[in-house]
Parts: sequence; C-alpha cells; structure tokens
Amino acid sequence: MHYLLVLLLVLFAPLSWAETVIVDETCNHKYGAKLVSLQGTLLVDPNRKGHWQHARLNQMICEGSWVKVDPNSRASLRLSNGIILRLHEGTVASLDAISPEQATFLNLLKGFIHFISRTPKLLKISTPIANAGPEGTEFAMSVDDTSASLWVYEGGVKFFNDKGSIHLSPGQGAQAMLGQAPQAKIDIKPQDAVNWALYYPPVLPYPDATAIIDSGIRQAIQDYRQGHVDIALRQLDALSTEQQTPYFHKVRGAMRLSAGQDKLALQDIQALLAINPNDAEALALKSVLALTQNRKDEAYALATQAITVNPQSASAYSALSYAEQGRFNLDKAQAAADHAVTLAPHDAMVWARKAELQLSQGLTEESQHAAEKAIALDANLERTQTVLGFSYLLRMETDAALETFNKAIQFDSTAPLARLGLGLAKIRKGDLELGREDLETAAILDPNNSIVRSYLGKAYYEEKRSPLAEDQFRLAKERDPKDPTPYFYDAISKQTTNRPAEALQDMQKAIVLNDNRGVYRSSLALDKDLAARSAAQGRIYSDLGFQQLGLVEGWKSVNAEPSDYSGHRLLADSYSIRPSYEIARVSELLQSQLLQPINITPVQPQLAERNLLSAQSSGPGTLSFNEFNPMFQRDRFTLQTSGVVGSNDTYGDEVTHSGLWRNLSYSLGQYHYQTEGFRANNDVNVDLFNGFIQASITPSLSVQAEIRHKNTERGDIDLRADGFSDPTFRLGSDKDTYRAGLRYSFNHNSNLIASFIHTNSDSFQILTSENGKRTDSISTGDQGEIQHLFRSGLIDTVAGFGFSQSGFTNVNKPLSGTSDSHENGYLYSYVHYPHDVDWTFGLSVDSLESTPHNPKFSKLKNNPLNPKFGIIWRAEKGTIVRGAVIRTLKRSLLTNQTIEPTQVAGFNQFYDDLTLTDAWLYGLAIDQKWGSRLFGGLEYIARNLKLISEHVWHERSYRAYLNWNIASKLSANFAFHLENFNGDNANVPLSTTTYDSKAGLRFFDPSGFFCNLEAEYVNQRTDWSEGFDGSPIRHNEFVLVNTGIGYRLPRRLGIVQLDIKNIFDQQFNYQSQGARSPGFSDDAGGQPPPFIPGRTVFARVTLAF
Repeated sequence: MHYLLVLLLVLFAPLSWAETVIVDETCNHKYGAKLVSLQGTLLVDPNRKGHWQHARLNQMICEGSWVKVDPNSRASLRLSNGIILRLHEGTVASLDAISPEQATFLNLLKGFIHFISRTPKLLKISTPIANAGPEGTEFAMSVDDTSASLWVYEGGVKFFNDKGSIHLSPGQGAQAMLGQAPQAKIDIKPQDAVNWALYYPPVLPYPDATAIIDSGIRQAIQDYRQGHVDIALRQLDALSTEQQTPYFHKVRGAMRLSAGQDKLALQDIQALLAINPNDAEALALKSVLALTQNRKDEAYALATQAITVNPQSASAYSALSYAEQGRFNLDKAQAAADHAVTLAPHDAMVWARKAELQLSQGLTEESQHAAEKAIALDANLERTQTVLGFSYLLRMETDAALETFNKAIQFDSTAPLARLGLGLAKIRKGDLELGREDLETAAILDPNNSIVRSYLGKAYYEEKRSPLAEDQFRLAKERDPKDPTPYFYDAISKQTTNRPAEALQDMQKAIVLNDNRGVYRSSLALDKDLAARSAAQGRIYSDLGFQQLGLVEGWKSVNAEPSDYSGHRLLADSYSIRPSYEIARVSELLQSQLLQPINITPVQPQLAERNLLSAQSSGPGTLSFNEFNPMFQRDRFTLQTSGVVGSNDTYGDEVTHSGLWRNLSYSLGQYHYQTEGFRANNDVNVDLFNGFIQASITPSLSVQAEIRHKNTERGDIDLRADGFSDPTFRLGSDKDTYRAGLRYSFNHNSNLIASFIHTNSDSFQILTSENGKRTDSISTGDQGEIQHLFRSGLIDTVAGFGFSQSGFTNVNKPLSGTSDSHENGYLYSYVHYPHDVDWTFGLSVDSLESTPHNPKFSKLKNNPLNPKFGIIWRAEKGTIVRGAVIRTLKRSLLTNQTIEPTQVAGFNQFYDDLTLTDAWLYGLAIDQKWGSRLFGGLEYIARNLKLISEHVWHERSYRAYLNWNIASKLSANFAFHLENFNGDNANVPLSTTTYDSKAGLRFFDPSGFFCNLEAEYVNQRTDWSEGFDGSPIRHNEFVLVNTGIGYRLPRRLGIVQLDIKNIFDQQFNYQSQGARSPGFSDDAGGQPPPFIPGRTVFARVTLAF
C-alpha cells in the first residue's frame, strides 16, 4: 500500500490543489470517519482551506473535513455512530457533524452516495438543491448542478427543500430539479440506481507471459492485479487510437466493470460486438454484468453463447461458472471453473476461482491445492487470500482466518466476499458487534448480493434487532428471488417473534427454491455456519400444530440426502406426536448428533430418553429444537431453563447449560418431573442428568462423548377399558449410560459414523401376580455400530453393521436371568430416478441369540433376512405419493437407539414392540399441498406381528390430516385416526377399534400473545371375548376440549404458558397400549396415556440467557 501512495504522489501531485501528505491517524479528540474501503484515490481537506491530501485505507477522517473521490475511484466511510457511506467517483462532500451523541450533518456538494444508517432521525443530508432526513434507513442520493435524486431501500426518508417535501418508503424514488419541489420518480428502480456500487466478478483475459501484447496494456494489467485499478484505467485511456485493439477493449471493459463503471464497460463490450458479434470475451463480460445486476437468465444465456462460439476462451468458462453458481448449480459451476483452468493454467485468478468453488462443496484438500497454485502464480491476489481465509475458518483456525481475510482486504478493500469472511471470523470468535460491522461494510460494497444481505440479517437477529433483520431478509429476497437463504432465515426470525403462520410461508418458499428439500442446504456453503439448522425449524410446525407436515418434509430431506443431520433432527422433533415411535425418535436424534458439526445447541437431558412418563406434555420442556438458539456458530455460553407446575401435585424443571469454544462444544443438563397422578398408585418420579461434549479434531473428523444418569419410579400408569388399576404395582430403575461416537468425512460425498454405548442399571418391580413381593434385577450391556453413507447424485447408499451383548440377572432368582447377543448388518440404496421419484431398496440381516441362565431352558435364536422397499413420487401440483413394504425384527436395543435408518419412504420401521417381534409392514400414503396455505394427506399402514410366544397380532391404521394456514395470525388443524388391533386375548384384548378425531384453532399475535382451542372425539370398542371383569366388550365414547394461552417475552427471553386439558372434567375409561409395548422394561418404563380422565391445569415458563 505504501508503494501505491508513493506512486500516487509522483503521478498526481500536479493535479492536487495543494501539497499532498498523509492524514494523521488521530483527530485530536474530534470524532472521525474510518475509511473502510478504497478503490483508487480519496482526497481529504481536513481544514477546508484547499489543502487536499491523499487518504489511505483504515485511517480516520476528522469531523469537519471535506472529502473528494477521484475519477475511476470509489470509497466507503464508517462514521463514529455506525453510519456507512459509499462514495462514487466525482463525489465531493463535507463531514460537518458526526458525533455519535448528536445528529449527524453531511453536506453533499455533488456526486453520488449510498447510505446505510441504523440511527433513526440522527442523520441529515443537505445539498444545493434538496435535503434529506432519513429515519433509520438505507438509501442512495445523487446531486449535480441541476438536480438531486433519492432512492430508498429500507426505512423511510423525508426529501425536501423550501419548495416542498415528499416522504419516501422502501422501493420508491424522487427527484428535485433546481428551484422546484421534489417529485416522485419511477423511471429508475432503486435497485438499478446503485449499479456503480456493485461488485462485478473479474473475468479479465489474462495474457500468458509469452503472449505478444502492447507493453502499455501489459503494464495496466499488472497494476490492476495489484489493486491499482484507477492507475490502470488512466494508463489505458492514455493509449493512442492505434493501440486500442480488440484486446484493449476486452481489458478496459473488464477493468471498468471492476471499478463499477457499468455504462462505460458496456461501451467497450458494444465496440467488440460491433467488430465480432460472436466475441466470446465480450459475451463473457456482458454475462457478468447481467449476473451482478440480477438478470440471471440473461447471464446464463450469454455465458452459454460465449463457450459455444469459442470453446477455447477461459473468460467464457469463468463467466459460465459464475452464472451456474447464480443458478445454484454448484457442480456445473465447478466443471466450468475446472475447464477454465485447463484453458488458462497460467492465470492465478482462474485457479482461485476453482479453489473457491471446491471449498463451497466441502473439497477442502482439493481447494487448498488449487489455492496454493494460485499463490504460486500471484501471491498478491485478493481472491486467493479470501479462499484461504474461508478454508481456515472451515478448519476452525479462526486466528489464521482473521489474518488472511485482513491480508485479502489490503490487496482489495472493495471485495465483499473478503469482508464477509472477516465478519464471520470475528463472529465465530465471539465478537458479534465488530463482525456485524464488517457485514454492513460487505453489504454496502455489493448492495445487490442476496447472500451478504442474508448474513447481515442474521447478525441483526443475533443482536435481537428483529426489524432490521427482517428488512435485510426482504432486501435479499428482492435482490435474488430464487435464493432460498433469506426465506429460510426470515422464517426462523418470524417464528421467534410469534409469527409462525408467516414463518411457514417463508419456509415453504425456501423448500421450493432448495430443490424441494425439507431442510435448508446452503448454496454458499463456505462459512461452515450451520447452527441455524437447529434454530427452530421443527418449532414452526409444532407451533402451528402441523407436525405431520414436518414429518413429510423430514422424510423428503432424509431420503434425498441421508447424511444431512438437519433432516434427522427434524424427524426426531416431529416424531414426538406419534405413539409407539419413541425408538424412531431417539434413534433419529442419535444419528443427528453423530452427523452434526459442533454447535451451541444445548442437549436437553430428556431428548435422548424414551418415555419420560409425563402425560399430555405436562413435563417442563418440549421435545423439539429450542427456539432460543442462535443463527451463528460463535464462541459463547448459554443457559436455558424451564419449569412446570400443575394439577395432581405435578412439578418439573429442566436446566441446560451449553458452551462453544473454538473447536469444542459441550452441554450439561438436569431434568426432574414428578406427579401424584389422577388416582391412587398413579404417581411418577423421574430424574435425569446429562453431560455431552463434542470436538472437531479436523474438518473431516469429529468425536463426541455423552454420559446420562436416569432414575425413575412409578406406579400403574396404564388406562384400561374397564377402569381397572393395579394398587400394588411398582416399577423403578437407576440407570447409567455412557456413549462415544465419531464422524469421519472422506470427502463431501462419503461419511463414516460410529457409535458405542455401555449401560448398567439396577431396577425393581412389585407385581400383584407375585403377591406384592419386590423383585430386584441388574442389567448391563454394550452396543457398537458403524455406518458408511455415500452420495453419488443418482444413487445414495447407507451400509452398516452392529453388535450388542447384554445380560439380565434377577437378584432374587439368579437362574431366571438371560444373556443376549445380537449382530446385524444392512444395506440401503436410495435411487433418484427419474428426478421426481426416490426409490429405496434395502436388505438387513439379524442374528439374535438369547441364552437363559437356567440350563433347563433352551436357547432362543432368530436369524431373519429383512427386505425393504419404498418409493416416494413427487407428482405435479404438490402431490407426494409414498409406498413401502418392510420386514423388521425387534431387537434388544440398550437405550432404544440405533443408527440404522428408521424409516423407508416415510414409513417407520422401528416400533415400540416387544423384543423378538417379527413384523411385516405395508404402507401407502398421499400428501397434498393446495397452494401455500392448505396441506392434507391420507395414510394406510398394515402391520402383521409374530411374537416370540408364537402369538400373532394384527394392526391396521388409517390416518387423515388437514392443516390450514388461514391467515397471518390464525391456523387450523384437523386430524382423524382409526386404529384396529387384533390380539391374542391373553395379555391384550382380542380386538380394539379406536376412532380418534380432533380439530383445533391457534391464534398468534406479533405482540407475543398466543392461544389455542382444541376439541377431540374418541370412540373405542374393546373386545375380550372370553370375558374380562364381568363384561367381554367395553365401549367408551367421550369428547375432550383443551385450551391454552401464552406470551412470548420480548427479545427472545422466554415464554410463559398456561394449558388446560379436559376443560369440562370428563370422566372416562380407555384402553391404552399397555402390554402391547414393553412397558415392564426398566428402560422403557411404560407409555403414558394420551389423555387423562379429569381436568388438569399446567403452568409452564421457559427462560433463555
């Protein structure tokens, strides 16, 4: 930089109004503006005496100074109150008053300035023709000798002079002619007004060292590559007419674009096309110009034409790589960049472009190699340093990333991607405010960049400045309507401000734009910022009562991309509404944890535990993503608490503390729940303690460990059709679980995960059949699993194997225990062909052996071969058809968790059945979207179960649902479930037929208030054909009405909520699943009934710190 200043002094001293010196770094206790980006030359007159001095990057320009931007130059200033100014060439302005405590006054004599102001009513701009008074906004203003113009992007601006005034809103513009009142102006869109301020990707045709070109052009190219675009353009403009060859126009056109001179660049392009309409480099430049100005289809067409007319043009392929990236086709963008390298191996810029795209796809080693090649060719290239910075950030080497991004900015302070990376690195290190300032600078350096706008919105969200965040998301949507990023983050923002109906609209739009994946997948993919994937997507569906829709989106995501941890976590959240799906829920959670990057998301103790015995969601927390998690992954600590108190002496609390420090994250938690129940011996007491730690050893290797302690004791919690309850039954356990896991990525298409679990527990039970005698037992076991996930685009595979060994000993009767061993292996293939169909072909094999301790009994063995088949067809007009045929063996799982895929085409295959149950499942479903507000579906499932006792059970399930997003504040949901169960008349009824239908309304207000009202009708017939307590048939019918109100505390501090179940105090009998599930296992602990006879009231509070 010092050499550039010396050169400027030598070349331009005669043009200065006075002697040229460097401005002092301090302002002698006066406020100043920091020069945060500079392209070319900015002159400063600190005393307003005509003594113009050259400014340099990062220096302070003092209050009261005049500033002037030279030709072929641009500059950005950050005032002491946070206001950012982007100055166009030819701009002359004075910084009259820039104190952060008082109103800021700027005098724009001539030129063009783009403003970002976050200080409402503290900025006043005067010009010779009209003045502006913004109200916390983003806008652009220009003035010349005859007129002043103003365009508004965000907030509001009063545009006035002594002839009149006009108030402008986002998307509006106005003009004031000399001596006339301001008038609305619509001939130039606000977005197009700042085309001069945009960042145009470089596609300059770089000559080989042996190429014969004009020495003046070669010198200009060298100066340009060193960041001196103003000097380069001056040199080119000084060349004679004879020297202005077609190559001259190609070089000058590329440089003019880099300086924001889009109209002048277009002149060079038109000159080239006039000579040769098929000039590939001219078409490439025109493509980049169109892409930057968000005409993406035109950009793609021009780039395609360029490579067609000249397949040997590296510039054409570089332009195509940008056009494909703009269309979110990263694979095709990479292929184009690779071809550009083949054509121009001497050009450091094409190597840097290749490295950038490789990094965006997770090819870290390949990207490192390409970046090193670029550095070898030209060590002073901004883009190469930027890619290296993101590579360091990916490896969580934050200090190295900061140093590299700063180095990139020294080479080219106008590069928005380098500034974006610097901001993300600062945020990752925990400095949110400074990082946000860099993101603001990136936004003003490239105001049309949707990704930058989205990340700036995320930063405002983190600072709990929701209005500013939503403004940025809105601008991002306008800049690129096809980018899913702002829709996804805006959905999260709206959900946490009590607007889930609007959030769902944005989420659905993001899904459509994201290749119909139910979970967001970053298109930039450079910053390793994945924390937002756990920031309440599942909560949007649960807030609205649309959990079935959440399941559909989760199934689509996992089947499209089995290695995406977000889809697994979304399923884990959504499965909480389905009875008998607890194994699937906790298994999806385990898979999500193994695949996830380190993050601050706390591990709630209850998440990994099955059946916590809290009926009707009466526990202190909910089994979903905690919505108070950040969007950014950054070093910090959090504390989240929740508590509940309610009827039947119900109390509960949960406290979770988590932290993230560099490449290490951890979580500590405690959970307690107790209730006396609604009848005698219906009490429950549960205590959980959890510790979790995860370390990212390298970007490819992550390890984790978890310790859980669970203590439970309960009475008889089952409901029965005849109203019977067991007065003496007791069950309790004290269990410790130790888990270790790892994930290793061979590349972005190949991942390996492994899990090892050890458990030991002491339990007791008191059975009426044993005359109330207490029986104590000891259990211990080990379970190990390993799995490989492979993606190839057309076919994805998931293959793995596992083993478990466990022992159960009855302390009172040692010979009554067993020792079990199990091995299993599986292979699932996901075929995506044609593009709207996903096929699943799978096969698993189990080898299970149970050896009784009593030698009088023989071993039990089972070695089934289990085929799996599934199909998901995404038909036209929002229709999804699913079908599956699945065979499974219910094996013994130490913590009811496995990493084997839990579903096939959206049909769960791991039910809470009795161990060694051999089951066949046949499923068919259709899910339909009518527009963006109405969703519905039908599902049929038939299960045939063969128990180890040789009994045969049959289940038939018919479901229908309708979710209606009525308006921005109101949603409705309807659900119907018919289940027919045919049993053996021994432990379970001969048959049970249950009709369950419900309808509900939910209201949400942006103030934070929300409420719901739900009615549920249940009709059940239970048949014990041989007689049961005097009557073989029981028929029960009842209607329940539930309601709830709540309030979201400001600034995402928490939620307070009051729920009333069974308002009218209905008394009824009901046959719950009881012995159909392993309710007497110390690990399972039984299944609480879906509802309770009698009115219950629960108050809950959740706080986040």
